[in-house]
Amino acid sequence: MHLALTDPTKDVRSKAIYAISSYVRNYQDGLDEVIALLPEGLRTATPPSTETTTKMDAEDMDAIDALRARIKAEGDKLGDAKQ
Repeated sequence: MHLALTDPTKDVRSKAIYAISSYVRNYQDGLDEVIALLPEGLRTATPPSTETTTKMDAEDMDAIDALRARIKAEGDKLGDAKQ
């Protein structure tokens, strides 16, 4: 999660997000673990909802895609520091 949200290089963040997405799809324990690692602001099911992502189903691909998009958007705030 740390790489996906804080690495200064966009390619590294992108690969980290891909790995997270692969880990949580159809695997509820993995999804629960990732949710526990999320910063508080990213834990809502569909912003600005107050429903927490702990109710997400790992088989709900639309919800997983939305979670992935929120993580990506948060990381994209850093821009890209090419090395």
